[in-house]
Amino acid sequence: SQISTTAFADEEDDIVQMQKIIKSLQGKVNTALSQKNERATTNEQYKQVAINGKLYYHTIGTTQEKDSLIFKKSDGSNNHFNVTVTDDERYIIIDDNDPVNNTHAYYYFDFNNKEQKGLLPLIKKSNNTYHLLGNNNDSLLFSTVINKEKKVISIDPKNPKKWVEKIKSIENLIVQDIYYYDNKFYELCFYNQQHIIVVFDSHGNITKKVEIPIGASCDFKGVDEETNQLLFSYQSYLHPPIFAAMNLSTYKFDLLEKVKISYDMSSFEIEKIEYSSDNVTIPMILMHKKGLKLDGNNPVLLEYYGGFGIITTGEYDAGKITFVENGGIYAFAMIRGGGEKGKEWHKAGALFNRQKSINDIANAAKYLVEKKYTNTTKIAISGGSHGGLMTAAVAIQNPNLFAAAIPVVGNFDAIRTEKFTVGTFHTDEFGTVKDSLQFLNIKSYSPLHNIKKGVKYPSMLIMTSNYDDRVPPLHSYKFTATMQELAEKQNPVLLRVEKNAGHNGARNYEKYIDMNTDFYSFIFHTLGVSKYK
Repeated sequence: SQISTTAFADEEDDIVQMQKIIKSLQGKVNTALSQKNERATTNEQYKQVAINGKLYYHTIGTTQEKDSLIFKKSDGSNNHFNVTVTDDERYIIIDDNDPVNNTHAYYYFDFNNKEQKGLLPLIKKSNNTYHLLGNNNDSLLFSTVINKEKKVISIDPKNPKKWVEKIKSIENLIVQDIYYYDNKFYELCFYNQQHIIVVFDSHGNITKKVEIPIGASCDFKGVDEETNQLLFSYQSYLHPPIFAAMNLSTYKFDLLEKVKISYDMSSFEIEKIEYSSDNVTIPMILMHKKGLKLDGNNPVLLEYYGGFGIITTGEYDAGKITFVENGGIYAFAMIRGGGEKGKEWHKAGALFNRQKSINDIANAAKYLVEKKYTNTTKIAISGGSHGGLMTAAVAIQNPNLFAAAIPVVGNFDAIRTEKFTVGTFHTDEFGTVKDSLQFLNIKSYSPLHNIKKGVKYPSMLIMTSNYDDRVPPLHSYKFTATMQELAEKQNPVLLRVEKNAGHNGARNYEKYIDMNTDFYSFIFHTLGVSKYK
């Protein structure tokens, strides 16, 4: 009797224990299902078309739910809004931008006008973009392009149709930014593959030009009134990011900070060269160690961007330094589609001209081989975002020209670019599949749709982020899967996904080092660089 009672007690305990285990497992299953649904919802959010934009005012120290709605669109449009405030905080300017039809409308609020109750129109719908520079008392100063010429204009908000032209464009100077201070205009320009600063007086006359070193880039950051200096962020292929300044009396340009580095900058050489592509001259910058031997055996990393009229200037990357320290050559080709030679240079690579940009990359590699810088077994190519598309496209079209290709966050299924997130904004750059001729053009270079079965393509490392809302990672997933299914298996096709990151990849220093290490390790391994400094 005692034994049987104990047995029953043990059995009851077992049942209770089993019920607890089942309940625990059910909880884990429910949690897993909930997380799966949450991920699915998140993934859908990162694919949704961006429409019905809203602009809110946020007070620091409060939660987002308490933000005040200032401006919105409820018409299903793709419009988004840019906001600027004058330095004296008198005026706020709202740019209502329709990126599909490439139009802008501008509204303003004058905080000194006690009778103004809401936003008032300043510039009606226009194909021009107007960048606020500041205000001179009651007048607002803008930079804009009119009839292909960069100009500075003054507008009286009370009489917005009356404009006064301040500065006219200057031939061959590509103006990237303008800063207004103390009745003078400072233009940051791109000329002959490098930055220069041009100073104008209040009448639009040039008073000074200051050159920035080759391979360097800078951006206006404001004025230090105590030291009378115009401040910049500054970096170059050789120098990490720091602050720099130009004295507004002497116009002397100085670096404000010192950075300890582990290499001798004087042992590097940065040179400007040009090559021919379809009978057009393309600029290119090379960085290598001094005394480079042109024996056709140097490893090369070739990069580019070539889209949206963007000018790409020298950015610091410790990986590039390591690559060059180990006998490599870093090359940046300013291919058509970018803005390095102005708006016409952009048009020469956009829409139906995109194949010309792809040819520019291939011809850059051919030039470097022809001039004995390298050979086809020593060339790696890479680009990000639009450059990622170009990397995959040129590698698919020229499988024997490169040893390695690293496309980063690219839109590889080009015919579906406009179906997801901000892709709908960029039909002016790529075209639309709704037009039959544009569809055929997009399909002709779309990397995903031009992979051929059994072809030996370059080794590839395809890099993306799982929360990229600009170019959804589905592009990289599909491209990788198709490459692995169809391509000759002799060269590796790898996919690297950065977790919890967006379009710009790793967002903390540790993750950035991991990402860069994978990037350059793949290049070093593929190009046969076996001994490292």
